[in-house]
Amino acid sequence: MKITTQAWETYIRRLAKLNEKAAQLIRTGLVQCDYEQIDSVSYQVKPGSVFSVRGHGKFVLSQEIRPTKKGRMFVTIQKYI
Repeated sequence: MKITTQAWETYIRRLAKLNEKAAQLIRTGLVQCDYEQIDSVSYQVKPGSVFSVRGHGKFVLSQEIRPTKKGRMFVTIQKYI
């Protein structure tokens, strides 16, 4: 996945296929990062973080975050099954 920022709202929006709802889910407490509730939309996700979206699944951010030639960040996120 290629994104322009490390704010976790972007990850959630892309993974759970949500548009405007991602920020609302974060503010209402339906999203957790490393098993803690984070209410900030601009929270910076660290490599190795596990985050879950209630009703959409649980995901882990890979250890590798590298920039692309255009300045975006290339990340690998795996979904728990």
